[in-house]
Amino acid sequence: MHIFILSEQGTVYNDLLLKMDDLIWQGYSHCLSMYSMHPLTLADVRSHPFPAGHYYIIIDTRSYPDILKTIAVLQHYVPSFITGVIAFSDEYAAVLLNEDHACPILGYINLSCADPSPQLNSIFSLLSSHCLNASPKLCIRYAGITHLIDFSDICFIETNKGSHNCTISCTCDDFSIRSTIKELIQKLDSRFLLVRSSTIANLTAIDYIDAGNRILHFGNQRCCTYAQTSYASIRRQLAAINSEPL
Repeated sequence: MHIFILSEQGTVYNDLLLKMDDLIWQGYSHCLSMYSMHPLTLADVRSHPFPAGHYYIIIDTRSYPDILKTIAVLQHYVPSFITGVIAFSDEYAAVLLNEDHACPILGYINLSCADPSPQLNSIFSLLSSHCLNASPKLCIRYAGITHLIDFSDICFIETNKGSHNCTISCTCDDFSIRSTIKELIQKLDSRFLLVRSSTIANLTAIDYIDAGNRILHFGNQRCCTYAQTSYASIRRQLAAINSEPL
């Protein structure tokens, strides 16, 4: 699920976007593939191709009061989506939600409220129910931007020597973040194993094991070392994941 706000008044929603960011960090990252920390306009929609996927688009009714017309434009450019609305009264939002639209409206945010967090929580809960089969993701902040990394894209994670940072080595990129191995292993699932005190490996991403040199090889010529004492655990956990002897 991809999520973004459709608005001509980008700076107005900085606080709202920060609240959304906080909620995603608190436990909703599993229902998202990406989200935009900057509102998009209809001009952006017309000029930027949208990859295949499912989208949740929150329409700002001040910028785009004609919801039917806006949805018609979105249908032309966005492959598959559901919408929410930003309204400025509960009454107006109720009217929009009860109208017969070509695209279902799922939830709203009333910015007249002092704190829209409960409404955001409700929206994210609804989105979660639409994304029960979404692949799990690691939510990180890198270079001031929030990234949602599919577990399947992670090869291994290592502590950077002499620092309090870790590098997440993915199939196509690396991310250096301020965190510890202990903190990160708690956010991952059973496909990940602590193979050294400073290294976590994604066992399902391993191409082959060089037992003689104690090296795990992944795609794109990526590799990491493992402790001799971890070898049995690696084989055992791989067997459990594959449900067959190795």
